[in-house]
Amino acid sequence: MNAPVSGLDARRASRNFSSAAATYERAAQLQAQTREQLLTMLDAASLPAAANPCLVDLGCGTGLGALALRGRDPRATIVALD
Repeated sequence: MNAPVSGLDARRASRNFSSAAATYERAAQLQAQTREQLLTMLDAASLPAAANPCLVDLGCGTGLGALALRGRDPRATIVALD
């Protein structure tokens, strides 16, 4: 399932992503605006109550949206995919 990508140095890619993560949020203004708008829309939505809700954050980046989802329903299973 995790087949290597031709020409990709996985260790180097991992290092590059890790080093960029520390400053990503400062530069990600559009992502922050979008996250806040989507969370506001979620708060306004009339969603049915579920015993074991599952909330998915697609394109989660550094995970701030997933953390916000956790705060909205501590019972929920949070799936964060980027």
